[in-house]
Amino acid sequence: MGSIRALYFIPEMEFRLRTAEDQVKLLKAENQALEMRTLDVSSNYSQSQVELQKTELEELKRQNTERKVAFSVTLGVGGYYGGYYGPTSTTLVYKDILTNIGNHYNPTNGHFTAPVRGVYYFRIALFGIVERNSGIHCNLRTNGIVTLKAGLWEYIAKSQHHVANAASLLLEQGDVVDVQLGGTTIYDDSHKRNTFSGFLLFPL
Repeated sequence: MGSIRALYFIPEMEFRLRTAEDQVKLLKAENQALEMRTLDVSSNYSQSQVELQKTELEELKRQNTERKVAFSVTLGVGGYYGGYYGPTSTTLVYKDILTNIGNHYNPTNGHFTAPVRGVYYFRIALFGIVERNSGIHCNLRTNGIVTLKAGLWEYIAKSQHHVANAASLLLEQGDVVDVQLGGTTIYDDSHKRNTFSGFLLFPL
């Protein structure tokens, strides 16, 4: 009787064993599929992170380039300018470039063009051999409108004078800044006495 039960029990055990093995194989397959999906998600996430970092890096490069704006220029040719020696009111074209980072100053027409919206610092300096009862002065202009003036008037005797002025200006992209000599005469020589300078303080 025990032998007969054993004969029935063995096939049943084999069936259960095969069933368990099949379940193990199924679980392994499901586990592998899950691992593959996890790898795909991880890969996609990593790729997204790489693209995001590339975008951020390009933006930092762009901002860094925009911040590199500075120029300092002089007239470059000795002699008298304005008054009896030329137009009484004219845009000064500074042809001698000491610094022009970003190339936003144009030595052909004397214009500085703002590359980005931001706050810029500008300084103008003049030198003149001034006769009695005469003077020297110029205007710093933004888009043709006078922003500030630099100048003096000599009442006593012929003498040499330096004058200067400076300001921080909020400019929009494309705004043009230049210097206008106003109805007087200035003088320059190899000492580069007449200058126009500016740089970007910070973009906005």
